[in-house]
Amino acid sequence: MPIDLVSFTADLDNSDVHVDWTVASQTNNDYFNIQRSIDGFDWEDIANVAGAGSSSQMLSYSYVDTDPYLGVSYYRLKQTDYDGNFEIFEPVAVLYDIDMVELLISPNPVTDAIRITTDGMVHNDLNIIRIYDVKGNMVLHNNLIGVLKNYSINVDALVPGIYIVKSKNRKQLGAGKFVKE
Repeated sequence: MPIDLVSFTADLDNSDVHVDWTVASQTNNDYFNIQRSIDGFDWEDIANVAGAGSSSQMLSYSYVDTDPYLGVSYYRLKQTDYDGNFEIFEPVAVLYDIDMVELLISPNPVTDAIRITTDGMVHNDLNIIRIYDVKGNMVLHNNLIGVLKNYSINVDALVPGIYIVKSKNRKQLGAGKFVKE
């Protein structure tokens, strides 16, 4: 066995996931890949950490995922030898629970521009704002860096109808709707 894995953990700390693992020994260990998945089936490599080759000492490793998925993320360790052989270890799950807030949209109904505000979305972060028609098609997309408060979007080009506004940042999701006349 190329490595003797003692522990593998992933823990949420604010908006980051700290991935830590300890090996009791390793033989011909080239590197580790930290892999992440949103569903536990499709995996992406998010980090490559050098191994210690051959060692009989207990060694600890760590990686910080600064952009975890919202909701549940799965993390696993893939270890690769110098000869290209690899071993994949059991995944662990991390829940990145986020706040839901209501977006207050005015005026409603609207003819030219909406103003979005909320008392709940207070993080000074990148806010991704999307507007969808009733069929679920995204019709507008804006990014705001800062607090989502009294933010205006021109909707003059939209056809009359009902629209859903969704916003997302690293800690919160928001939703609201408006009628375009």
